[in-house]
Amino acid sequence: MLAAELTVGSRREQARARLNAPGRIEAAGGGRCVCQISDLSIAGARLLLHHRVEPESRITLTLPGGLTITGRIVWATEFEAGCAFTQPIGKKVFRQLIDRHGLPPPPSSVPGAPRDARRTVSS
Repeated sequence: MLAAELTVGSRREQARARLNAPGRIEAAGGGRCVCQISDLSIAGARLLLHHRVEPESRITLTLPGGLTITGRIVWATEFEAGCAFTQPIGKKVFRQLIDRHGLPPPPSSVPGAPRDARRTVSS
């Protein structure tokens, strides 16, 4: 069983997991920036960025541990982007990243969780 939340969206064919993992992207033109990987599947990732990247940009994403994978930006907002990998990452690498950087599911997505579990109480 994986520690992170795995979900399959209606538009996606692969399970994805919530992460909090550091990464780095390098654009085909040579620009580089650090990023945070917030969502991962074997086919792609959601990236949190400090700089906007343009859709259709070709990138190389460096994952924790130094593994690099090429991909294409599918969508982008000012500080987020969705990347589709050119080749899927292996299931072993996927599991290792989830084990090291996976986040638990939010209370609202836990089956049977009381509605009040979705709220946080500050003191």
